[in-house]
Amino acid sequence: MNPHDNELDDIRRQWQSMQTNQQRLESTNRQLMQRLSAERAGTKQHKLAGFYRGMGLTGIILLPVLGYMLYKSGMSIPLWMCILYGCTGIAIGILDILFASFVSRTDYIDMPVKEAIVHAHKVLLYQSWLRNAGMLLAAVVLVPIFFHFYNTGNNSVLIGAATGLVAGLAIGLTLNFRKRRMAKRMLADLENDD
Repeated sequence: MNPHDNELDDIRRQWQSMQTNQQRLESTNRQLMQRLSAERAGTKQHKLAGFYRGMGLTGIILLPVLGYMLYKSGMSIPLWMCILYGCTGIAIGILDILFASFVSRTDYIDMPVKEAIVHAHKVLLYQSWLRNAGMLLAAVVLVPIFFHFYNTGNNSVLIGAATGLVAGLAIGLTLNFRKRRMAKRMLADLENDD
């Protein structure tokens, strides 16, 4: 065998070794990118769950108290409306807590990317359902209260209630938009990985 052939064999072995190392590096890089994307999505996931958990607990505690305050306010609101107000707050709060539990029970880091993406899609879907259910329940409570204020003929109370409704809608829709955007970014982090 001549020295030139030995040199070519050495170059060939080095080339094959480099290809193997390149494949190993690409595989390691892909795994690291998937983990990083899952960690970013997981951070958003925990923030989203924390927000809904906090809103749920606030609704469970605050709205029954506000219902009681409405009854004692001297605006002659019937007791059944105040109870409905408080019970609706509890129902919406429970829905928020259940949603927070659904959002946080999945660990994106330890699961396959496709399953994480499916879960993130469900989060977006359930988030829409939760918003619609909350608006429907709020309408069930607020329509009778507004009719009561209208029938009393006290325009200042009606204007105050309408102002509160507009402010509440503005705050609620803004928060919903931000949390929806966070859920979409969570999904995008996972999809960038796929």
